[in-house]
Amino acid sequence: MNKFVATSFDSGYTPVYLANGIIGLQLGKVPFQNGRVCVNGFIGRSETTVLSYPYTGSVDAYAPAPFPLAADVEIEGIILSRCPDFVHIEKQILDISCGELITLLRFDTPRGKAEIKVLNFTSRSVPPLICQEIELRIDRPCKIRLVAFIDSSGLPGHYLTGGILPSNEVADMMLWWEAPGSLSSVGVAMYSDLCGEESFSTHCSDWGWVGREVKEYSFKLKHGEKMTLRQVGALVPSVMHSEPHLEAIRLVRYSKHLGFEKIRENNRKRWAELWKSRVKVIGADDQTQDVLDSAFFYVHSSIHPSSPCSASPFGLATGVPYAGHVFWDAETFMFPAVLLSAPESAQAMLDYRSRLVPAARYNAALMGFRGIMFPWESSNSGDEVAPIWADTGVLEHHITPDVALAFAQYVHVTGDEIFLREKAWPILREVARWILSRASLTERGYEMLNLMGPDEGEININNSAYFNAACILTLREAQWAARYLGYKPPSQWEEVAGKIVLNVDSNNVLIKHDGYQYQKGKLLNPDTLMVIFPMNFPLRKEVERATLRWYLKRVGTYAGGPMFPPLLCVHAARLGDRALTTKLWEEGWKYYWKEPFGQFKEFKGMKNAEGTVYLAVPGGLLNAVMIGLSGLIIGSDEPRDWCKKRIVLPEGWQEIEISQIWVRGKKVSLQAKHGAAHAEIQFE
Repeated sequence: MNKFVATSFDSGYTPVYLANGIIGLQLGKVPFQNGRVCVNGFIGRSETTVLSYPYTGSVDAYAPAPFPLAADVEIEGIILSRCPDFVHIEKQILDISCGELITLLRFDTPRGKAEIKVLNFTSRSVPPLICQEIELRIDRPCKIRLVAFIDSSGLPGHYLTGGILPSNEVADMMLWWEAPGSLSSVGVAMYSDLCGEESFSTHCSDWGWVGREVKEYSFKLKHGEKMTLRQVGALVPSVMHSEPHLEAIRLVRYSKHLGFEKIRENNRKRWAELWKSRVKVIGADDQTQDVLDSAFFYVHSSIHPSSPCSASPFGLATGVPYAGHVFWDAETFMFPAVLLSAPESAQAMLDYRSRLVPAARYNAALMGFRGIMFPWESSNSGDEVAPIWADTGVLEHHITPDVALAFAQYVHVTGDEIFLREKAWPILREVARWILSRASLTERGYEMLNLMGPDEGEININNSAYFNAACILTLREAQWAARYLGYKPPSQWEEVAGKIVLNVDSNNVLIKHDGYQYQKGKLLNPDTLMVIFPMNFPLRKEVERATLRWYLKRVGTYAGGPMFPPLLCVHAARLGDRALTTKLWEEGWKYYWKEPFGQFKEFKGMKNAEGTVYLAVPGGLLNAVMIGLSGLIIGSDEPRDWCKKRIVLPEGWQEIEISQIWVRGKKVSLQAKHGAAHAEIQFE
């Protein structure tokens, strides 16, 4: 597996993104300086919590958390943080096989030159933990001072309690930090340990700053000798514990029992298990495999079985668009691939929605509907938190059937009957009630009026093809669930599902919405194609093919646009057009790819330094290959019967191969060979 290496650190440099589903780190050229930390569920309200997006002052957003791996180096009185001209970054190496970052740098002062190697990782085995190791060698005998501390300087929010802990405590220091607006808090603790041949002295000080207590290590180092500073930080959001600062100390104590090397070993084991679901493309070039490996790494970095609040479009990052809110991106773009490779992580995404059903019930009631209605933008509370200037928060209702269909898909893939009865069925039942209350009976049938589909440029439309198809499928899934559990579904569910309006023109093309007219040469948002994939709505064959041909003929106008292009290669494959499949596969990633760490932008014109990883792109790429190009139609039938579509792969690709996915609680393999009548699922 390839490693991503950075050797150029100019103005276009993008910080490394390391995450584990609870903690996200954005680390710069010197990882122990000015690290940015995001904690799943740690939210605040302040103009400084969000950059480049006008949310502030009206809704909550991910707030930056204190950085517990902060450190500094002093050589004979010359301090690294104060002398950036003496710092030379040689390279950074991101090993996605285990989620580790290695940074090699030099601190060349007139009084001594140091070679410094820094290791960083976020633990998947104990996800509130983040770890750092700083290894230092010197070119001559020198007095050295290393400083370890929790850095909260410049952060919005305020200090509740904290400081240096008594010497009998395992943690060096602790901080309880509250976000702006007092919406949540985070507990932070850190311990450090110095390893080497030389003796050293330690000293703790607060430097006179509240919230910036430090632990200092002083020693003399000879030429060629090595000293290593190890730090383990724990961050606990208040959404997971009522006294997060105390729990952070407990987790640091636990990490001390495990030891740094064991934490690292366990993290590598967790990644090794995940990588058994690596998507391999036989015959493709190295770049294609790098793209898929990177997609897999960043999606799974951002989601974990312990994640309390699902995943936002830019993952666990602050200072990026969308404020850390949860959108349809989670269930529609990220969830399906996660479900096949890490079903416990997928369940955590759904548990977030289940926990917030009471809020969804109020959301529906406030709009005059029955049942439950999920917010377009969700946060800790489950209330609608879209900005008040945006129509999306009041019109983009397709999020509700999107969530319901994810619950149904989870049941079909896992076969978990307890989950069906206790969690999926209540969601499907109440969303079905919402659909019935949302529908308007006219002479045309049941219409869905005054809404917005995934194409946010079309506002206050009627009968969005995507929305209406999603409602039909949700009603059918609710009927299936009711019958499976021994209930008699309401007759209205079948009646409404059979009469919801879908606009098909005289050329058998599925139309985006009532009154839609395409203006030649103008941008065409291809959201309607999502009815065919990933929704897999059962259109008549002639309608599906006519719709594919019409939209794919015009889809070039959307190249480099957000969200949808990673999926378009599947639509070309459904037509059997290998050349177009190849073209759209390449356009599905190349406009979004960011060097040097294989991250993904939201759209073509976005600057590399903006954002971290826009997860709808890697999620879409994984869905396209694992499900779409593999010809799977996942449903309640037997898994081997999911392999329904003929396999058409991009040029040069011979086969898609996944050694391990999870189906009905068992490990299975998947092979999809170009030209085959269908893929093969093999149970162990």
